[in-house]
Amino acid sequence: MSKLRWLIGLVVVGLALAACSSSGTGSSKTSSGAGANGGAGSGGPGIVAEAKAALERNYQGTDGPVPSSGPAAATNKSIWIITCGQAAIGCATLGNAAVAAAKAIGWKATLCDGKFSPPTYVQCVNSAIAAHADAIVPTIVDCPSISAPLKAAHRAGIKIFGLVSFDCDSAGAPNLFDATVHYHGASTLADFYGTLAKTMSDYVIAKTNGTGHVLVIGEKDDYTGRAIMLAHLAELHRCSTCRVYSLQFSLSDLGSGVLASKVSAALVQHPDVTAVVAGFDAAIDAGIGQAVSGAGHPIMLTGLEGFPANISLIEQGRQAAVAGISSQWIGWAAIDGLNRLFAGQPQVDEGVGWQTVDKDHNLPKTPDYDGNVDSGGQPKQDYKAIYRKSWGK
Repeated sequence: MSKLRWLIGLVVVGLALAACSSSGTGSSKTSSGAGANGGAGSGGPGIVAEAKAALERNYQGTDGPVPSSGPAAATNKSIWIITCGQAAIGCATLGNAAVAAAKAIGWKATLCDGKFSPPTYVQCVNSAIAAHADAIVPTIVDCPSISAPLKAAHRAGIKIFGLVSFDCDSAGAPNLFDATVHYHGASTLADFYGTLAKTMSDYVIAKTNGTGHVLVIGEKDDYTGRAIMLAHLAELHRCSTCRVYSLQFSLSDLGSGVLASKVSAALVQHPDVTAVVAGFDAAIDAGIGQAVSGAGHPIMLTGLEGFPANISLIEQGRQAAVAGISSQWIGWAAIDGLNRLFAGQPQVDEGVGWQTVDKDHNLPKTPDYDGNVDSGGQPKQDYKAIYRKSWGK
């Protein structure tokens, strides 16, 4: 998908989503029936054939090589890693991986739990400034929510490295991040997560032969969650023989038990649903999976990430597939990128790609998905060892 086409898709579907689900918590029909989507290449056999071809490619995996050379480890560095909320496995895995990588390279790392609260994010940044940190790593904490303290951090000479976080240009303001992870095969964070979402939409289209009645469930509080949901809708809208509904939730729903009831209500409202596309795996574990299991009829469930609980669900047949990415590798890639930033060197492609995982393809032998696997289910690359050697550790 070209970048222009991707951006147009986000705008068009964003308008549709706003019109259909203005509250952000209800379930709404966003596409229905043959011919509803229109446009060149839409509908029927054409999109199904495209989806099946994409599925075969995604089974192969898209990881690139881990960078094997770079500057030696910077010394005497202290960094603060601010996560969106340690209660969510996605935030926690990224943050904990970055802490582990920072310790491996020889730095002092402080993790600050944002607790899904923008005021707490601000407190974390201010604490990092007061502690005279050398760098701050916002982790699924978007720049617009912490722009004022980030400006203060810059004035104090502190580097800012975004980890799965959108910079301030996402809100039309000047950027404040000094650098971010460079993913393999994607020019921006939106491109990367949009393409990941597309892999699971293509999975549903391919496996249902374009006849799926699909509930797309997305998180609305950060730009990554919204980008994933919009990308799902953009691809599914190309299937004129599919029927598509949407449901949005807040990060606070993950730990409150509310999410399961919201999804159950949506499935009661739309009893024809045959597939549920979750924005990320943590949401499946926090209620989507429970609601789907209790729906009373078979529903194909897909996710994005590949955490241990979700790999187990795939093995049990309770989750159909996942767009596998290694959150741990992304955390280590952030530390490699930050080390390059300290050395005044440009960022490089860190090799992180994706791979479609289902019961018959690419099930990892490791507890979670940790990079493209070989025929035996083992990661093809030991990124931790490669990074350590590159850093002189």
